Amino acid sequence: MNQKKSLLLALFACVFVFSGFSETVIADNWTLSWEFVGSEIEFTLKAPTTGWVSIGFNPSRMMKDAEYVLAYVKDGETVVRQDFGTGMFSHKAVTELGWKQNLRVISGSEEGGNTSIVFTLPLTWGEAYGTKFEKGKTYKILLAYGPSNADNFTSKHRKKESITLTL
Repeated sequence: MNQKKSLLLALFACVFVFSGFSETVIADNWTLSWEFVGSEIEFTLKAPTTGWVSIGFNPSRMMKDAEYVLAYVKDGETVVRQDFGTGMFSHKAVTELGWKQNLRVISGSEEGGNTSIVFTLPLTWGEAYGTKFEKGKTYKILLAYGPSNADNFTSKHRKKESITLTL
C-alpha cells in the first residue's frame, strides 16, 4: 500500500472502543471487529461480497508467514479454513502442512450482498503458528474478499487491504 493510500485509510478508518468491543471500518460495508473473551479473541469480518472473505496476521513479507482465516457461506453453511503464507504470493491450508485448525466458528451469514463471519482464535495459536494476540499490541493485518458467488478458496481476490491495527 502506498503512503498516500495509508494516510487516506488512516483518515477514514473509524475505531470505536466500548466495553471491550472494538471495530475498524475498512471501506463501505467492509468492517473488522474484535473482542478479547477469556483465552480467545473473537473476530467479526464483514465485506461487500457474497463470496469469500479473509483475514491474515503478521506476514513477514507480502503474504509470507501470515496466518490466515478464509471463509464463505454457501446454502446457509459456513465453510472456514486456516491457511499459512508459504510464499510472497501464496498460502496453503494448515492441514496440508500437517497442522491442525484451531479456530471456532460462531456464525456466518449472507445478507444484502454482504458476507459476515464470526469466529474465535485462541490467544496463542500454538507451536506451528507465531501469532500471540495481546490487548494493546499492534499487528499487521491483511484483509481481502473475493468476487460475489465465489464460494471457494481458489478464486483471486476482488479487493485487498493491508493495515496496521492495535487490538
